[in-house]
Amino acid sequence: MKKILAVLIAILMLAACGNEPAPEAPVTELENNSVSEPASEPEETPSEEPEKETSEEKDNESASEPEEKVPFDAKNVLIEETSDGIKVSFEVLPENAEDMQAIVDEYGIDDPLKVTAYFIAAVSRYNEAENDAFAMIDVLRGPQPMSDGDKSFMEERFSDKLYLPDAYFEGAEPANDYKAEAPYVIMVYDVVTEAPEGYAYGEVMTAGAENPRRITLREKDGNFYIWEYNGILLSIKLPASEDPWA
Repeated sequence: MKKILAVLIAILMLAACGNEPAPEAPVTELENNSVSEPASEPEETPSEEPEKETSEEKDNESASEPEEKVPFDAKNVLIEETSDGIKVSFEVLPENAEDMQAIVDEYGIDDPLKVTAYFIAAVSRYNEAENDAFAMIDVLRGPQPMSDGDKSFMEERFSDKLYLPDAYFEGAEPANDYKAEAPYVIMVYDVVTEAPEGYAYGEVMTAGAENPRRITLREKDGNFYIWEYNGILLSIKLPASEDPWA
């Protein structure tokens, strides 16, 4: 009987326990109590302003730009007669055979004094471009261009006298190292001495010598061509920059 009562009591107790709500599960904290933070906005990279050109850079840029070249125009060559010869002025000096041919076409080569002036202008090109100088001289030599020996001789004479090609312009003198400025003027003088038949003379002066230098021309079909010019290749006074006694 006691056993039966114990069983009934146990059943009643189990039934009572079954009606109680189940205990709530404990709320677990998020690991490290971390709270999701809003993603940080990417840092803005400041836009680079274009570098401003410095005045020095501008000066260098302008200095590197080549100067505008003045084209050669044979009509700008001025030829004037004087009491003892002619005066020839070049606003711009010829630089190649084409320029020299333009002068010949414009003014002719029937006057030995004119051809002498053309020749001095051609020689002055030597330091800048010797082949152009030789080509211009050939225009003035007519049927007999320069030989290799002629070129070698001129090269030898000018090798240690780079000032010599410009020494026959007015204003070129030892004190300024034989530097002339535009307009480039060449005076060519008549020669009192009569030349052999078929030839003619022209003379030019340089501040580097006391006596004039003579050029011989040869005539053919009424035109005159450069024939002999060793006189202008002779030594003259040293320019001031090379003269220890200046």
